[in-house]
Amino acid sequence: MMKGQLAGLMKQAQEMQAKMAKIQEELAQKEIEASSGGGMVTVRMNGQQEVLAVQGGSSLAQGLDQGVCRLFGHVLLLSLVSATVSLDCMVS
Repeated sequence: MMKGQLAGLMKQAQEMQAKMAKIQEELAQKEIEASSGGGMVTVRMNGQQEVLAVQGGSSLAQGLDQGVCRLFGHVLLLSLVSATVSLDCMVS
């Protein structure tokens, strides 16, 4: 491979890295919310797959103490975060 071709490939690689960094930065700023069970549980995450919030709907909480519902949400959130971290460790 000629010196000029190699320099061109290196420049393209650097440009791609810069584009990827920009896309990752933009993704980090985005948030998505998804629910299941007819709205019984809602999860909010950012573009880096970090769980930001977990909420249980009113049908899930019927007959339960508000503190128990909050505790359930925290436990569920911690489980999701733990699973995400474990997955990241497997991929890295």
